[in-house]
Amino acid sequence: MIDYQALFEATPGAYLILNPELTIVAVNDSYLKATLTVREDIVGRPLFEIFPDNPADLNADGVSNLRASLLSVLKHKKPDTMAVQKYDIPIGDGSSFEERYWSPVNSPVLDANREVCLIIHRVEDVTKFMQTNMRREEQKLLNESLQMRADHAETEMYRNAHALQQTNKQLSAINEARSQLAAIVDSSDDAIISENMDGQVTSWNRGAQLLYGYTSEEALGKTMASLTAIKGFTTERHTLEMRMLERIRNGEHINHFELQSSRKDGSQVTVSVTMSPIPNSEGSIIGASKIARDITERKAVEKMLRDQSDEISKKNAQLEIASNMKSEFLANMSHELRTPLNAIMGFSEVMRDGLLGEVSPDQRKYLGNIYSSGEHLLSLINDILDLSKIEAGKMSIDFETVDIVALLHNALATVTESAAAERLRLQLDIAEALGQHAIVVRADSRMLKQMTYNLLSNAIKFSNAGSVVKIKAEVVPQLQVGKADRHRDWALRAIPLPDQTFDSYLALSVEDGGIGIPSSSLDKLFQPFSQLETGVERKFQGTGLGLAMVRKLAELHEGTVAVCSAEGQGSCFSVWLPLR
Repeated sequence: MIDYQALFEATPGAYLILNPELTIVAVNDSYLKATLTVREDIVGRPLFEIFPDNPADLNADGVSNLRASLLSVLKHKKPDTMAVQKYDIPIGDGSSFEERYWSPVNSPVLDANREVCLIIHRVEDVTKFMQTNMRREEQKLLNESLQMRADHAETEMYRNAHALQQTNKQLSAINEARSQLAAIVDSSDDAIISENMDGQVTSWNRGAQLLYGYTSEEALGKTMASLTAIKGFTTERHTLEMRMLERIRNGEHINHFELQSSRKDGSQVTVSVTMSPIPNSEGSIIGASKIARDITERKAVEKMLRDQSDEISKKNAQLEIASNMKSEFLANMSHELRTPLNAIMGFSEVMRDGLLGEVSPDQRKYLGNIYSSGEHLLSLINDILDLSKIEAGKMSIDFETVDIVALLHNALATVTESAAAERLRLQLDIAEALGQHAIVVRADSRMLKQMTYNLLSNAIKFSNAGSVVKIKAEVVPQLQVGKADRHRDWALRAIPLPDQTFDSYLALSVEDGGIGIPSSSLDKLFQPFSQLETGVERKFQGTGLGLAMVRKLAELHEGTVAVCSAEGQGSCFSVWLPLR
């Protein structure tokens, strides 16, 4: 007779046994170790009283997901393999939690009336695996592969029948306990096999039949090499099996050993094997327990992920080279255009002012047009040059003490004439909490002026005549960065902050009463050369560089930008810079 008690005492893995009321009736040492619990503290108590959701995690759904799976097992009387779950465990006195990820499988144990009398809750701690791979861009695919992968069960079953007898009246006798354990083995989807020290199979469960294709009658008494060796490699496989059994004889545990095996129908499968010694009552090793799992699909997914990662790395390298070449080309072209343009502007200014001789009014007008067009073109070239420097990583930042209030007054003075021409009112709003004191920050003064000027110019360009252009300055905590507090009903697009964050930020916002921007077009903003209108009939002049420069300069300061807008009501562009 097979000693199921000894077999499960030696089987690796983390197991919990629940009754239909979801009360814990038994637990093995591996489960206690994985969850940092003590048997006496959890046996006999409801599962979710011992393992509640982490109250600090507002998105915690471990309890609801696990409860749904267990109820499904009770209803349908079938095993349920869950996706990887984030289920933090309480530590110490239960006031704090430790982040954990688990791969659970819940299987029913049926009594003579085919009713569920117990549920086997088996888990594998995959926290390190998840934390390592969570940063990858292909996270969704990785999660799917984790769902497909079978538990690398290191199943170590219950210590002895006495522990089961103490926790549930249904397990009051040793013979009954052995029957329960036999049912558990046979209901497992994993291949659970035992061998004697000669390598002959002594037990073969339903999972082994599903994996390898042989019935227990066909497998018992045979060696694993004769059953599962790939054709032509039986001798080599037998040698490998004997080496593994020799390690078992020495008391070793073999975890997650991967090898190619053959099924009864000749097809090949990649399996992950875990082996543990089976001792007798005197402690002598009399055999080995073996758990095998099909990982063929998982290996294929891992290879696909590696190939995709390599391809992405190659494409990123190519894109970086192309971006650097583009930036270098723009910088060179900008320098080449500046020299003749400066000459054109200089001579047109001299001629316009009559320094080379008297000119007629029409000639002065034409020369003025040449000069103003040159100024516009020079501004465009400067923007292109600055943008290419930033993208090439060659733009340096000079931090200095800047009086924000004074800077904003100067910026308003710069655009007063253009605002008046459009019949617009300019308004400066300094947060009341700051009183009359100037806000002093550490920033690059030239870049800060350019950001402010670009936002004001943009607002003036798109505002309706008679409306107000408002610029506001205030200090906000980090949590308010990227929020639209004043216009919660407007569509919002915010660029995320970089990883380095600060406690407080200077918030500069410029609001206009203009035409507004469709929500579907907000994602195009802050991109170089992006314009919402194109073609010869577009109403507003511009190159699409102004807002892109604002974003790049803000990010150089480790800050960010955002826009909120509503069609027909206006837009509000905001910049947040860290207070250093």
